[in-house]
Amino acid sequence: MFTRLWTLTRFAMALALGPVTFVAAPTPVLADPPADPVDLDATYQGEAPERYAQVKSVEGDVRIRKGDLEEALERGVPVAEGDVIDSRGRGVLQLGDGTRVAFASGARFQVAALFTDKRGERQVLLRLDRGRLRIALGGHSDARVRVDTQAGTASMLDRGNATLQVEGDQSVRVRVHSGHLSFSND
Repeated sequence: MFTRLWTLTRFAMALALGPVTFVAAPTPVLADPPADPVDLDATYQGEAPERYAQVKSVEGDVRIRKGDLEEALERGVPVAEGDVIDSRGRGVLQLGDGTRVAFASGARFQVAALFTDKRGERQVLLRLDRGRLRIALGGHSDARVRVDTQAGTASMLDRGNATLQVEGDQSVRVRVHSGHLSFSND
């Protein structure tokens, strides 16, 4: 009898109180702490200024080939290693350190390498197939700039300014406006 009375009492209390809903506060989910952005910047090479050049100006028909894709070159476009520029106009590329590479109509060249070596020295390698380039190292640039042609290799030895022109017969004209440049061939 007592058990039956207890069951009836519980049933009566449940009816009087109505349905009871338990609401639990959501448990916060804690993510791993974010990685230090400085460490991410040190390992991510895609946006480091020494890894690309930017188009500062362009006039006329200038094309850029990025792998299998060819398109018109426009101001502000980043130019990276391996990109080939074919110009029927003219323009200026600027590297992260302020070094400028001006190209004339008829120039065809490749940005072969833009990197910092193990010793921390910046290396810029251009391959000039035809036409004229004028290279002006930035005021604070410590980059070593090399231009390869079929006739030989030009290396800028210090801050300076020079023009290289590959003629139709693949001979190369070099004019040093300031600084020093060495040219070597077989």
